[in-house]
Amino acid sequence: MHVALLLVIIASVPMEKERINTNGYTLIELLVVVVMISLLSTLSFAWYGNFREDKNFDRQIQILAQTIETAKTKAYTGDTSLCKGSIGVTPEIKGLTVDVDQTNIAMNPICTGAPTGYMYPVQANMSLLITPPVQIAFDSLGRSDNKKNMPICIPIKDTLLNKCRYVQVNESGLVTNGNCACPPSACSCQ
Repeated sequence: MHVALLLVIIASVPMEKERINTNGYTLIELLVVVVMISLLSTLSFAWYGNFREDKNFDRQIQILAQTIETAKTKAYTGDTSLCKGSIGVTPEIKGLTVDVDQTNIAMNPICTGAPTGYMYPVQANMSLLITPPVQIAFDSLGRSDNKKNMPICIPIKDTLLNKCRYVQVNESGLVTNGNCACPPSACSCQ
């Protein structure tokens, strides 16, 4: 009986020793985990910043495209909300223009009465690569009054992402964004 008890005590001694060694983490293991978590969080913050900037870029392109579409629609429907007439005189709209330069996108009515337009400033890190400024005019039928009979291409560059995209208005007034079918000289993104 004593021999069996002695064998049990001897057999349990190494197991307790192993249990003591495997209960905790070493300083090196903890440092590796902290470095990995720091690295992953840094990468995710950088990715999120680029994602947010890309969404801002898309929003700026949408503002330009929607401003042009709104001008076309307002011209076609004869919407006089941007024209103020004098007392007893109903204003009449003849068309709308969208004026685009490097810092602003403006929608201006051509009407009898006092025209009031909208201006959308371009965000600080965006640049419209327009030289000289472009004017897109729509008549009362919503057609583009493009004198050159070729698409108007407006390149937009995000200086933080170093990306360039385009908004195009073709001869019939169709507005598209993304890729441009204009000649390379009209769409050069530098």
